[in-house]
Amino acid sequence: MLIKYAKIDKAEFNIDSSTFQFYLKPYHLKLKFSHQLKEEGQSNEGISNNIQHYDEEKGVLMCRVAKLNEGEVFEDLDQPQKLLYDSQQDFSEFEEEYDEQTLQMIEAYYQAQKQVAEDHSDDKLEEAEEEEKKQQVEPEEEEKQENKTNTIQNLHRAEYCYGFLNKYFDIFEGNEDTLMEVADLNPAEVTLKARLMHKVQIENDKFDPERYAFDNFDDEAIEQVQEYLNPEYSLEKQMQNLNLEEEKSKKEGKYDDEVNKQILSVKLEQPSEDQQKTLMIQMVDILYAYLYDLRVNGHEPSTETSWNIIKLSSTLSSFIDYSVINNFDMRVKFSQIFSLRRGLTFTFLRSYDLAKKVQQDLLDIFKQQESKAQIMDLLQSATKILQGRYHLYNKCFMYELCYWFQNYVTQEDLNEFATILIEQTESVTKHDLNLNLIEVDEMAQQYKNQESD
Repeated sequence: MLIKYAKIDKAEFNIDSSTFQFYLKPYHLKLKFSHQLKEEGQSNEGISNNIQHYDEEKGVLMCRVAKLNEGEVFEDLDQPQKLLYDSQQDFSEFEEEYDEQTLQMIEAYYQAQKQVAEDHSDDKLEEAEEEEKKQQVEPEEEEKQENKTNTIQNLHRAEYCYGFLNKYFDIFEGNEDTLMEVADLNPAEVTLKARLMHKVQIENDKFDPERYAFDNFDDEAIEQVQEYLNPEYSLEKQMQNLNLEEEKSKKEGKYDDEVNKQILSVKLEQPSEDQQKTLMIQMVDILYAYLYDLRVNGHEPSTETSWNIIKLSSTLSSFIDYSVINNFDMRVKFSQIFSLRRGLTFTFLRSYDLAKKVQQDLLDIFKQQESKAQIMDLLQSATKILQGRYHLYNKCFMYELCYWFQNYVTQEDLNEFATILIEQTESVTKHDLNLNLIEVDEMAQQYKNQESD
């Protein structure tokens, strides 16, 4: 574990059956293994079963934990996110009633648009049947039934579609366990129309006011946040380091060009104007997630990088688009609100200043007059990171997103979009997040003042 400036003498370790827990304010790690672990004590040879060593210079903590039964093969040791995953947690189904906070958020979302296009399957089915009657005078009963069945199937797929321009409906079939390690919901079980409500409900349920207050008002947590707010941080330097790593891999013969090959093989016509707007917002949503990881973990991807890219992006984790809002400016604003909400709900350090700083990183890119090359590098880099365990996201979204951006987005398009993005992002307040942050801040500050008296 990489833990800089830690007071390791205050660390707490606990082993309970197959669960390992480590706590050192503000760090908390809980891993669930496939087999039982040996609790603290000595082996037959008089050697301690469980050993921890902290390298102060490197800030690295290493723990050795013994198996209860020697010879057992522990599964998923190369997949730390799976060890963190709670298999009992299932967000795929919700009750019809949502809490008041969720309804307020959704109400604010829909009030932003001038009108919402209601999309009823029954109406679509009637239209399809009328069209069928015009084209076919007296079809055979069997053929008529087959056409109706196909129409219903197509409508069902349209309701549960996802991915790039909502073109897909079965990419994750058979891989639901892997999907639910990182996704908020299974898009095959939640309609496109209902995903927004589910997403907001999940964020409200998972947001921890105490954890937020600690990360924003505890002195040690603030000190750690300051490390990531380092004014010497340079995104340009991080990207240079990424490119150097790629060049090094090429020279060593370790470079895998599969991602670039897949992007070049995409067949895609230019999307409509409204589709272009939707894709631009989804792209920004994904960029925020990757920029967050770059600021926290640097140019060397960690085991958490792919998780961060997916989990902090509403586009990838909840399979939503923003097309239900007719007002484009408000689509942009809500995409930034959602990024901040996720940055305060699913990250290790839930600091408002840090989440906003990442937003500033995003704006700094778009403020450049020649931003396209840097954005393309970021998109390709994120795609390569997802190429491993979560490669299906590339198959249904990232390959085409990269191709679309490279071929159908001009620098002029980006400059026009930047004006709206900057204006709407700078207009977002804590109140807009609908997480009662102002009230939590006031209570946390009062508590801190009392403690210092």
